[in-house]
Amino acid sequence: MKRAKLISYDLRERPDFEELWELRFAELVEFQKKYGHTRVPARWSGNRSLGRWLAHQRDLLRLEELRRDRAERLDQLGAEWSQVLECFDGKERYFESMLARFAAYREKFGDAEVSRAQDRDLAVWVANQRGSRKAGAMSEKRLAKLEEANFPWGKDFRTCDEQLIQLRVYKARFGNTKVPARWSEDAVLGRWVAHQRELFRVGKMPEKRRAALDSLGFQWVVRKPKIRKEKRKVKTVPMGVHIEDLKKYQERFGDTLIPARWKENMALGRWVAHQRELFRQGRMPEERKRMLDDLGFQWEVTRDEGAGPLDKIGKPPLK
Repeated sequence: MKRAKLISYDLRERPDFEELWELRFAELVEFQKKYGHTRVPARWSGNRSLGRWLAHQRDLLRLEELRRDRAERLDQLGAEWSQVLECFDGKERYFESMLARFAAYREKFGDAEVSRAQDRDLAVWVANQRGSRKAGAMSEKRLAKLEEANFPWGKDFRTCDEQLIQLRVYKARFGNTKVPARWSEDAVLGRWVAHQRELFRVGKMPEKRRAALDSLGFQWVVRKPKIRKEKRKVKTVPMGVHIEDLKKYQERFGDTLIPARWKENMALGRWVAHQRELFRQGRMPEERKRMLDDLGFQWEVTRDEGAGPLDKIGKPPLK
């Protein structure tokens, strides 16, 4: 059976949900008066907000999360739930058939850990039931049936109420609800808290659970701490070492035209280029200039002489 796609309706940025609901309901009343029905397309160009809102009410009805008083008002207005209820009934029939299939599997193989190799569809269904309960999206009726069948929830499974208790303990200990997603002490709680923030971000957080988390002072948005990058430590070479290396270069090649990116000694190449830049700017210390002049240092170089990374490895030394 093709799974129905949920259409989320993001209410997070609205401070007064009740007022917004009443506003949309009034718009639906006007739509019904004008067109004689309440089949507002989800992407109706005349009022996209109304279309998304009504689609969201259908989603809540299917998940059994729509408030009774609101459902009654929509029924009185003539809201057409037939497609939703038909889908819901079909899902219930599918659930019952898969539950019977699960019981047959356990009877045949003697365990409740369904192997994908034996029954892939059933293994996916079992995983979906665990995920639905963990996310708090499972109805009490369905949960009771699974409990009666001794459904294997898994050793790390916790209900939302149990997670809220653990979160309360965490806050009492640390003073906040910023549980790291990979907290080594309780990875299950860390993943659950991260999932609640994601549900809130995409507008799929159930109202009851949001109220419970709000009562704990839950922080819905947590900024990631800025990681300071350590500055790369540049090894400082004493000037005397550079002078000695420059003498060796001159003895080997007969000049001081060291390429700035000389592979044999990159530090020396950069240092020599820096000395020429200091000289050009008039910031060369006199004592250092005399030392370099004694070596026959070439202060001005042409592009052909030293601008590029010249390869002097094979140049024979002067006799």
